[in-house]
Formats: sequence, structure tokens, C-alpha cells
Amino acid sequence: MWVSMADSTAESSLGSWTKGPRAAIGRVRTQYGPVLGNLRAVISGAIAEQAPRAFVWSVVGFAAGIVLFFSWMTDPPRGLGPVIAGIGAGLLWLGRYSPRVKFTGMNFVGTALIVIGAGHGAAELRTAHVATPLLTRMMPATEIHGRVGEAEIHPASGRVLLEDLSIAALAPEATPVRLRLTLPATSGLPRVG
Repeated sequence: MWVSMADSTAESSLGSWTKGPRAAIGRVRTQYGPVLGNLRAVISGAIAEQAPRAFVWSVVGFAAGIVLFFSWMTDPPRGLGPVIAGIGAGLLWLGRYSPRVKFTGMNFVGTALIVIGAGHGAAELRTAHVATPLLTRMMPATEIHGRVGEAEIHPASGRVLLEDLSIAALAPEATPVRLRLTLPATSGLPRVG
């Protein structure tokens, strides 16, 4: 049987990877250990340097959690903020109490996730607190009663904000608190009040 040099090289290089995960991890440690150790030292040094500014960074993390909440294209799953904070608490616990984890950045990552989760959860709570019914579909022509809260004239149209609404086609609990209407400029505007 004829075997090329490329085939034997491929078999020998794959041989160490097919001996199991421990052999593969050992090869990675041997090959990249000094670089990873150096990176670990750089990250740990940067974290230690920023330790006096921990409160400032916690405000940044909290704000990042709020931004994360409002960056979802649809409503995020309920309770995602506490889940993120719980994962952070688990990582923080691992970083402090597990003898197998020797990376000091684990404390930083855990704390960051706790703060980001707290910001996400705070935004979720506030959004749920101020939630109001919305009109999410087109409605057929219907009678609307309400008080004119604001009226603005624009060059091409007028904008009216109605408050204290009563809409015949909707139940009171499904009726929005306010309704903004755009009227043609030729229609004129109703009186506020």
C-alpha cells in the first residue's frame, strides 16, 4: 500500500487530538500556556488598577443593563434580569470559593453580570409599572370621546392629543390612556380642554 507524506503527517497530528480531551487540553496548555498566562496577568492587573473606581463602573454596568433591556427588538423574556444576575452570582461564588478556578477575573465577570442584571431588572420593573394598553391593530371607523389635551398645527397637518378616552369598540381596560391623532391641515384644530 502506498502512503503519501501528507497522509502520515495528518494522521500523526490528528492522533494526539483523538486520544481524548485530556490530551487535547494538554497540547493547548503546552502550546498556548505562556500566552494565556500573560493575558491572564494583564487582565488581572487592569482589573486591580480599576478597583478604586468600582462604584463608577457599577453605574456604567447598571446603565448597560438598562440599554440591554431597551435594545431588544421585542419584549425580552420576563425575569431575564434576575437570571443574568443569578449567573453572575454563581460566577462570583466560583471565583471566590472554588479551589479549581484560579482566574481572578471571574470575580470581575460575576460582579459585572450582577450589576448588568440589576439594571436590566430595574428597567423591566419600571416598564411593567408604567405599562398602558396600546392600539396594536388598525381599527374600523368608530366613535371616540375624549378631552383634547394638546393641539399643534404643522404645515401639512394638525396633531391632536386626546385624554380621558372612551372608545366604543374597546373595553375600558383595553382603552389607551392617550391617543394621538393626525388631522389634515384643512380640517382645523379643536379647542384644548
